[in-house]
Amino acid sequence: MFTIALAGVVPLSFSSTTAYASSMNTQTVSLKYSNVMVENADQVDIQRKETSNSVTVNVYDKQTGNLLNTYGEIVRPYTPLGISVNAGEYSIMTRFTEKNEGGGIITRLELQLQLYNSGSFRQINQILSKNFLLKLQAQR
Repeated sequence: MFTIALAGVVPLSFSSTTAYASSMNTQTVSLKYSNVMVENADQVDIQRKETSNSVTVNVYDKQTGNLLNTYGEIVRPYTPLGISVNAGEYSIMTRFTEKNEGGGIITRLELQLQLYNSGSFRQINQILSKNFLLKLQAQR
């Protein structure tokens, strides 16, 4: 497994495993190209939804049913100018983590990467953007 952390903000782990639990009460859940570690796995419900170009993982509190965190990846093809089509596959991956902070406040960390794939080889060519977003939702 390969792990990177961008300024300590968005850790990424690259692996081919779908989900497994560890002895530290965490569960690893696969996205498209990376994994997320869900803490307190015995106290949450994890729902994973996949489409052809994205994966979203919602983590809910078992007792209250409240949405705690959302993790996801959206991958779209990309062809750089001047690169042969047979030279491998290029893509733009948007990786995000949302956390429900309570009181109608949701924070979102977002990282956009340009990736290169050829067979089992994958590399990050460029970090395109890093964003921190704050969402305010009306209270019910």
